[in-house]
Amino acid sequence: MMRWPESGGVVADAGSRLAWERLLGEAFLGSEADGMPDASSLEGASWTFEFRSYTNEEELGAMMSAQLGLQWLLFRAVGRTSLKVEQGGQAELEDTFMLFGFLPAKIRWCGRLIKKDPEFRWETSEAVVAGLWVIDRPAPAERLRKDPWKIQAVLEPLVDGKKRRLAVLERVGHGRLAFLEDTPTHNTPKNA
Repeated sequence: MMRWPESGGVVADAGSRLAWERLLGEAFLGSEADGMPDASSLEGASWTFEFRSYTNEEELGAMMSAQLGLQWLLFRAVGRTSLKVEQGGQAELEDTFMLFGFLPAKIRWCGRLIKKDPEFRWETSEAVVAGLWVIDRPAPAERLRKDPWKIQAVLEPLVDGKKRRLAVLERVGHGRLAFLEDTPTHNTPKNA
C-alpha cells in the first residue's frame, strides 16, 4: 500500500478505491474471526486519515476542489483529518479547511475511547474560524458527531516498504474509515 499526495485524503482513482475496499473488507472479516480489537492499543498515539469507504459532502467537496473550480474557492480541505488519542482514552478529531480562499477554519470533535465496546463516542464539537470566532456545536459537525465509530481492527500493512499501524473504524450506519498512525508507539495491536 502506498500513500497518495496530500489532498485531504480523498481517493478518486477507481483502482486505489478498490484496493482500499479490499483491505478494509479483509479487516472486517478478520475482526469477525479474531473477536474485538484491543482498543487500548490506540491510546497515546496520533493518527492521520487515509481513506473513507463512503462518500459524503466533505468527500464530494474535496473531489470538486481538486478540479480548481468554485468549490476550491468557497470551501476546501487543507491537509488530512487528524485523530489524537490520549492515554486514558480522551480523543480529539480535527479537520482543517479554507473558506473563501483565505479564511482558515478548523472543526474539532472531542470524545472518548470506550474500550469495552470498543468505539469512539464524540461528545462535543466546535468550529474555529480565522482563530477569532468560535462556534459551539455547529450543525454540520453535529450531524457527524452523533454516530459512534466502532473499532474494527488495528492492522500492520506495509506502507512505502515499512510496517505501519492502520486503525480501521466503522462509522455506524455509513461505512469504514482508515487512519494511519503518525509515529510508532510501543503498544502492539492484539489482532494485527
